[in-house]
This record gives sequence, C-alpha cells and structure tokens, in this order.
Amino acid sequence: MNQPAILETPAPALTATHLLDAIKLFKSSVGDDLNDDELTRLLLISAALPTEAGFAFVSYCDRNVTMSVPNQDLADWYPEKGWISQAKEQARSWLGTLMVTFRSQ
Repeated sequence: MNQPAILETPAPALTATHLLDAIKLFKSSVGDDLNDDELTRLLLISAALPTEAGFAFVSYCDRNVTMSVPNQDLADWYPEKGWISQAKEQARSWLGTLMVTFRSQ
C-alpha cells in the first residue's frame, strides 16, 4: 500500500513571536496551497504556537483567526469594583445613544 510522503519541514521558530505574527509566519512558510480547514488542522497539530495574555489559537477561516478567551473573574466586571470608571460608563451610554439615533435616521 502506498503511503503519502510526509514532508519533514521544520516549523519556523514561533515561540518568540506574538500569536498572530506566529500564525502569519507559519501560513507563509507552508504556502497558499492549503485550504482554511487544512491550515487550521496543521496549525493545531504541528505548530508550537504561543499563547498571548491567555488567548490561544482555535481556528483560521477566510483570513480571520478565532482564539479561545481566557477565564474571567466576573466579580471584576462591575463598576463598583473599579473596572469601569463613571466617565467611561457615561461615554459608552452616550455613544450607544448616538449610534441608535444615527441608525434610525
């Protein structure tokens, strides 16, 4: 039975780069002959991709990268804990109102 040849091309050194830079470097090293699913699978099994601030690679599709989101402490999401200042909350509310007004015109 014929087995397909497996290329023993070493993966580029990805550990010293940022996550998105490492993905771009890996993609450029394998060329454009892979579809998105093949590239995703290859990245998952053969590339030692770094994690960055808790984010990790999940998939690649149409030049977009999906990453896992690190666990969050939900107690830190509330303004009374200091996460969002009152000024930022007011700006968010103002921008939201502005966008609704703009879309309805």
